[in-house]
Amino acid sequence: TLLGGMKAVIWNDCLQLVVYMLSGILIAFVIAGRMPDGFDSIASFGKHTERFTVIDFGWDWSNPYTFWAGLFGGIFLSLGTHGVDQMLVQRYLAAKSRSHAATALIASGFVVCMQFAFFLFLGIALAAYYDQPDLAAITAENMPGDEAMATFIVNELPRGIGLVGFILAGVFAAAMSTLSSSLNSSATVVVNDLIGSNRSSNEQMLSQSRIWTAVFGLLQMGIAFAAAGVTRSVVSEVLAIAGMTVGLLLGLFALSRLSPACRQTCAIGGMILAALVLFSIKFLLPNLGITIAWPWFALIGSMSTLVFATLVDWMLPRSINES
Repeated sequence: TLLGGMKAVIWNDCLQLVVYMLSGILIAFVIAGRMPDGFDSIASFGKHTERFTVIDFGWDWSNPYTFWAGLFGGIFLSLGTHGVDQMLVQRYLAAKSRSHAATALIASGFVVCMQFAFFLFLGIALAAYYDQPDLAAITAENMPGDEAMATFIVNELPRGIGLVGFILAGVFAAAMSTLSSSLNSSATVVVNDLIGSNRSSNEQMLSQSRIWTAVFGLLQMGIAFAAAGVTRSVVSEVLAIAGMTVGLLLGLFALSRLSPACRQTCAIGGMILAALVLFSIKFLLPNLGITIAWPWFALIGSMSTLVFATLVDWMLPRSINES
């Protein structure tokens, strides 16, 4: 990412997709081979434990996996991640044309859906494997779900045929594909939006982007080490953070389209107030026995930004020049 920029991100992501999807498929067949009736045992376990329940129409605000959380919260989360987040927008800008970008975006929806379904099935397969009586000692240790895949790779995969190395490559590929995108997008935002490029040559901008890529790489490493002992559910926390950040960005974008006359200071003030609302929901309300699931964060953040910015702009007097 540091040397190749966006071109390196895209090409490596394509290769990494192939590697980690093949890794997941191999693990699924290895697990099925260790089960008494193969894939039928996995299907029976999933049905018996109700893990194949896809739609829950309940109105439990603390449950992130209800139909309504996925519909309303998911719409706003996807609008934020796929519409205003630089990590994905940079891919659209790299496409040959607007139609190519639109086609890639629509196709990615189907690919991601199938990919999620497969890895959810793989999670059920791992749960079925570790539910076997002869593995009761392992499950008795209350192994966190985030460690199930790594534990299976280290302890259960056959040795001496290169399979462990290939699977580990798949795990690294899954991580690298996200990290490379975020590193490039963070550096791009700093160089183009914060530093500015009017007085810089292409060589200077390239040098600056590489420096900031390294800076954000070190920053991400530090955060990863600090967060390792904070949570036991990495996926949920990552999605919660994404919902909080992209919701604020989506609110600003909506404000620019719906109320273009809103002043910049008011927009930033509205975003800060919305961020305080989200932090209160995430960290204060649980102490009062009220929990709101992470899919709602993007909806609440975007709407709060839009409302607060509009109110602040309406309440603060305008100068003669602004009028």
